[in-house]
Order: sequence, then C-alpha cells, then structure tokens
Amino acid sequence: MAPEYPPVVVILDSRFAEETLLGNLNYVENPDGRLLRVRWHVQGPVADFAPIGDGVAYVYRKDENNILEIAASSDATPTPLGGARYQWTEGLQHDALMFILILPPGYTAVAPSPKPMGTKIFSERLAIYWIANRVEGNFHAGFEWTLKPSTASIAAELVTLNQRYLTLYREETAVEHTRAQIRQILTERLDDTDIRTLCFDENLDYENLAGQNKQEKIIALLLHFQRREQLDYFLRAVKSMRPDLPF
Repeated sequence: MAPEYPPVVVILDSRFAEETLLGNLNYVENPDGRLLRVRWHVQGPVADFAPIGDGVAYVYRKDENNILEIAASSDATPTPLGGARYQWTEGLQHDALMFILILPPGYTAVAPSPKPMGTKIFSERLAIYWIANRVEGNFHAGFEWTLKPSTASIAAELVTLNQRYLTLYREETAVEHTRAQIRQILTERLDDTDIRTLCFDENLDYENLAGQNKQEKIIALLLHFQRREQLDYFLRAVKSMRPDLPF
C-alpha cells in the first residue's frame, strides 16, 4: 500500500507493569519541517527506508539524513478511562500526525476511536495506526481504545480488527463526491510532481500512463483504481500525501 506522508510520527509501545499500562514513547520528525514518507504495510527491511519504533514502520532516508527518532519516555502513561479503556492525547504542532500504538502482548483492541487507518502484526503483537489532521481551532488529537485479553490467534484477532473497524472506516469515508468533482479537484490541486509520486508509490509507470496532459493522466489513474474497486483506497493515498484536499 502507499506510504503515508505525516510531518511527525508518534509511537507508543505499550506494556503492563503490574496493573498499570505504560509505554515507551518515541517521536520521529524531520527538523527541517519536511513531511516524512512512512511505509507501514511492510514486514522487513525496505531499500532506502530506515526502521522506526524497532521496525514497526519504515521511513524514507535516502535523501533525508536529518530525520530524528527521539526516545521521549520509557514510562509514558495513557490516561485510564475505566473499564480497561484508555486515552492518549497529543498536541498538534503541525497540520497532522501519525500515531502508532503497539498493544501489550496477548491483548487486542476494542472500539478504537477514531477509526484506525491500519493494523498489522508486529513482533507477535498487534499494532494500530491513526492519522490525525488539525481541525480549525483544535490543536490536540485524541485516541481511545479498550484493551481486551486475546482469546484467538493473533492472526484471527487481526482479521477481526480489520473487519470491524477498517471496513467501517471505508464505509464512513466513502466517496461523497461525483467522479467529475473528484477529477476537477485533483486536476486543480495536484501538479506533475504529485502525479509522478503517486505513480512511484503505487508501482505504476508514469511514462506509460495514458494521457497527454495532467487531466488525462488523472483520469487514467482514477480509472485504474476504479476498475480494481480501489478508488476509496486511492483517494486515501492522495489525502495522506496532500491533507489539504477536501475529501
């Protein structure tokens, strides 16, 4: 799947110390203020990408040597809300952030809020990530989840999380614009560099993409993903690269 493009990544590697939920808290950012290019849906080393959070995700490093991973705390404490439910709140110094939660061994998450963007198995544990975008007048992002001991295999728990929450996310963020509106938005707001980047991320050859101009190439991209019933996924990839777009 396509990389995400947040300005900062927050990683909370959680564990129980007796009955208290604690975590190792890391921040990943570029001091130059550039967006990070983060690969999530990979399970091992990726060329030109360096691991963050001990490998829970990977960030592009080929041309970005100033990326920092800062170990902020070894005993960060999510706020307990009662009933095994927890909350993490993060200040938004930028327009967006990526929050990665690694669950304690043997646990799954129930009713994560907001709906997560992705889940995967990492070191025999479940990991979840969200993208939070700044809302006008609100400079904090909050995330909640309920921990529940896992009774099934970790692979089965991953499928359950995906079916219950990622499917709902796709339904709730289903395309509300007509195809003509989407085409118009992308034509007006994307430039040639954006299109080339999307093609690279999706393993498509820009030079072989049908069309003689920007609008025709955007139509070709939309048709490509529509034929594969992945139009909503493609728009999420575009949105992660350009959070200012209105969908």
